[in-house]
Amino acid sequence: LSKITFRYIREQSTRMASVLVGETHVVDNLPAESIAQFENNKNAHIENIESVQYMFVAFNCSHKPLDDVRVRQAFNYAIDVKSIVDNILLKQAVIADAPMASSVPAYNKHKPYSYDPDKAKKLLSEAGYGNGMRKLDILLLKGLYTKGLEVTQAVVGDLKKIGINVVINDLELALSRKRRAAGEYDLFYTGWSCMTGDADFSLFRNFMTGNLWRYDNKEVMALLYKARQTLDREKRKEVYAKIQAILWKECPWVWLYNPLLHHGVNNKVTGVTHYPNNAIVARDASLG
Repeated sequence: LSKITFRYIREQSTRMASVLVGETHVVDNLPAESIAQFENNKNAHIENIESVQYMFVAFNCSHKPLDDVRVRQAFNYAIDVKSIVDNILLKQAVIADAPMASSVPAYNKHKPYSYDPDKAKKLLSEAGYGNGMRKLDILLLKGLYTKGLEVTQAVVGDLKKIGINVVINDLELALSRKRRAAGEYDLFYTGWSCMTGDADFSLFRNFMTGNLWRYDNKEVMALLYKARQTLDREKRKEVYAKIQAILWKECPWVWLYNPLLHHGVNNKVTGVTHYPNNAIVARDASLG
């Protein structure tokens, strides 16, 4: 190929249509419901890729009442992640069972938080919020993540069932990120891709002291540095297993799901490689 042109097409329906009619050759981040439209299409097909992406709702752990681990655990029990995966994502995602995606080396599986509103209410009562709490807000990055608004609405709906009222702020990317960096939020629906394929990129970047979620655990910080200094691969995995166990219990996030990636590809395209970190490498690409 003499050149490659990159286009930003925000609307998912427009992006999908562009590859179906041959206007574009490769598109990423297609929604699950688009898969069926490629089944009998002569121009393009779908590539399904296991992802290193992780979707979650982050707590601002410096804000009351979210500084209480019992409240954060209650949120995890209150949200029906299986329903989100089955009904909104059409089963094109995997329920999270660790603080990082299963395709990342050193991933350590845990038992997912079950959907248990009664247990959530009990934990809230133990934390002193049995009669409710102040209204919270949740930020999200407008249009960035597949079904992001729908997922956020489902989360907010589940929290309302246990007496927690949350206002959705669906803001443009720059403003949302500015507010996140300043700590001007209670909850934040977002995702993280382990671009390097190494656990350090998932865990150190997100849970070191000074992180965006204001989560601060000295034991976790010490273990993160220990992992960086450990050369033996198996011993390093053991350190990361300890970190993940602490995080899973303390819940700096609502653990949601790992999405599958769906890329639409024109049938004339060959030599394109699709990676779990959503990278698309066209070094050897050609058009037949």
